[in-house]
Amino acid sequence: MVDTPSIPQLLRETRLQRGLDIDSLAYRACVSKNHLIDLEAGIGRSFHSVEYCRKAVMMVAHELDIEDQVAALWREADWGGAVAKTRPIGLEASSSGLLPVSELSKEAKQRWWLLTAIVASGLIAWLALGRLDVQPPESTGTAPSPAKGLAGAEPQGSAATLASAPPPASSFRDDVDRAMSEWARLWRERNAAAYAGFYSSEFPGIAQHLGVRRQRMGEASFIRVTLSELSLRETGPGEITARFRQAYAADKYESNDLKEIVWKQTPSGPKIIAERLVN
Repeated sequence: MVDTPSIPQLLRETRLQRGLDIDSLAYRACVSKNHLIDLEAGIGRSFHSVEYCRKAVMMVAHELDIEDQVAALWREADWGGAVAKTRPIGLEASSSGLLPVSELSKEAKQRWWLLTAIVASGLIAWLALGRLDVQPPESTGTAPSPAKGLAGAEPQGSAATLASAPPPASSFRDDVDRAMSEWARLWRERNAAAYAGFYSSEFPGIAQHLGVRRQRMGEASFIRVTLSELSLRETGPGEITARFRQAYAADKYESNDLKEIVWKQTPSGPKIIAERLVN
């Protein structure tokens, strides 16, 4: 009788048969290296839920072309105990939450009110001293001349000032918002050449990343990509990180994941310098 391999064994053995190392497979499957190491060890400690663990397993299986085998072997009970359980620091395992206010000791309440009174008194004293220190300006009887100013300073709105000023952040945000829609549209249309134009040469492993996407676009008879819950935040000079939920579906695979794309401002428009799943 031949023993049925477990999912961790199947993932590891298939990866080795394909001649892939951990880094290469993690990159191609769009999962973190730590997640892949945990999956092959059957630990799952880096996952916050069994559902997220299952998604990562199926993404790796999809890349290795063993989805059906892995799906047949999947048992939630096998991974439920392996996923990390977190609780607030300082609570015992049997604790269900923070203690209610009614159970605080009388002495603790007294200390709290005393501290509040001290802080309030200090704030009132500080405000009072600040009012005493403020003196009204002496009137000279004449209005200040608008012509007076720093020697050699150019008037506001000059051509030199406008030429050197950076473009407003809102304009870049609008460009990124439009780029996100266009990026998803080209993916749906499987236009690999135009899709690749959104990626910067600074993107780590750009050739391999676009090669995998190009192959999947060519093999799929259809691709659906829907973006929702989009939020943009500035994460550096000329850099905006877009966080969004991506619903993806193709012939043999579908997923719904939280992702981030980092866009960099360039003379030719926003370019992608990083793309990752969010745990």
